[in-house]
Amino acid sequence: MASKRSLLIILGVIGVIECLSGIVRYDGYKVLRIQPSGLDQQSAVVNLIRDGQHEIDVWSEMSGEGLDGTGSTLEIQVSPSILPTILSTLEKMGIHYDVLIDDLQKSIEEQLQANGMHRYKRSADSINLTTGYSTFHDKYWRYEEINEWLLKICKTYPNLTECINLGMSYENRPIYAIKISTSLDDATKRQAIWIDAGMHAREWIAPSVALFIIDQLIHGYSSNSNIEELLSQVDFYILPVFNVDGYVYSWTTDRLWRKTRSPNPGSKNCSGTDPNRNWDFHFYDETASGFGWTAATDPCANIYQGAEPHSEIEVRHMDDFIQAHAKHIKAYVTLHSYGTLLMWPWCFTTKQVPPTNYDLAYVALAMRGDIKNVHGRIYRTGNIGKMLGFASGGTSVDYMYNNHSIKYSYAFELPGGPFVMGQSQLKRFLLPPENIVPISEEIYVGIKTLAEHVIGGVKYNLTMTATVATTSSATNEKIGLFIHVCLILPLVLAVFRSLR
Repeated sequence: MASKRSLLIILGVIGVIECLSGIVRYDGYKVLRIQPSGLDQQSAVVNLIRDGQHEIDVWSEMSGEGLDGTGSTLEIQVSPSILPTILSTLEKMGIHYDVLIDDLQKSIEEQLQANGMHRYKRSADSINLTTGYSTFHDKYWRYEEINEWLLKICKTYPNLTECINLGMSYENRPIYAIKISTSLDDATKRQAIWIDAGMHAREWIAPSVALFIIDQLIHGYSSNSNIEELLSQVDFYILPVFNVDGYVYSWTTDRLWRKTRSPNPGSKNCSGTDPNRNWDFHFYDETASGFGWTAATDPCANIYQGAEPHSEIEVRHMDDFIQAHAKHIKAYVTLHSYGTLLMWPWCFTTKQVPPTNYDLAYVALAMRGDIKNVHGRIYRTGNIGKMLGFASGGTSVDYMYNNHSIKYSYAFELPGGPFVMGQSQLKRFLLPPENIVPISEEIYVGIKTLAEHVIGGVKYNLTMTATVATTSSATNEKIGLFIHVCLILPLVLAVFRSLR
């Protein structure tokens, strides 16, 4: 009894210290999963979010399969000040909801505790390159530790890696990418794949997956003939933490911070821009505004697009580098969380598909099939706007596809929970660290599949088209039917002619 009382006192003291030090707490906040039925309920939920947008944070959204919105889900973080109103409105309208996370602050503390490191102190663990991924990749790492690891990698493997400082962030931190290549001096001729992670600060799982991919490519080169062959034909550029300032802030001050940290003109209290709304493609587009044009242009909103395209220095640094290498970058992958999704353009519209939609779908389904073989997890695939059910302008994946002509441009929304999961395990942005390796193993296999297609080109085959019909996206079923008909029809005609 005394020990329990002592624990409560300690927790209370910690809470007071955090309040005094400016650390953002989420006491009383909850995360709800809302499942509207039909378009009327969908519209009501959207209006509810718009009305309380500074007290509500949309964590995830997913379009349903039916034309009337059947099957749509929405997950939102709700502040205690508006929670009674939200729950009362949902109940009055008969809109189904579940409490996904009952105590958000407790979930934050559980993740930090599980990660095995104190929030305010650098980990005492030494960064050992020889320990293998079973130990290195079992926790989340701070920005400084990630940089230390990258620089050690480049020093240890100088003939295979090169650490590249893309430039300095708004708060004057270096933004490091790593190049993995068996021909570092021959940068102008090799096909390349670009992977970035950490565009949104709170999505800690994404940088962790990027680090895993780096580790596996480097160590696999000396021990796996398939990786050796792969790296003899294609280079990798991997940026583990794009939004370095925001990522640091999510460790020191606000675990759920999403945006950059630059000040916003005309706003004294609200800083930061959503870097995945800041790219110069359909940037100032009222028809591609997610949950409302007001939110996209509101400096206090989590999806604030910025004052102008490429207003964020981090966006400019990455774009400058890719522009200089765009001729050789054949695939672009951006890692986000969460949703268990593998998507491709367009994001700015729900009504159009890109010119190379069939090729994009085919390669995505190949990745999806190989990913499933790892742990059995199935990623939903499709065009971003159609999958999410709303359009957003200024996204990196649309920009890379359109402005830099990178044909194979994809966005992963990584899982928000373990494959076999109960309600209590759905931590979303607050995934316990034991999920890092299983998720990373899946994405690593998917990236290898993508690289193989980049090397060999897209070649339709009957084996892969069989997986098309299993996707839950109606769009993909149409694509699969088209590919299947194109492949089967000539065979049928040949048989018919032989019988004449």
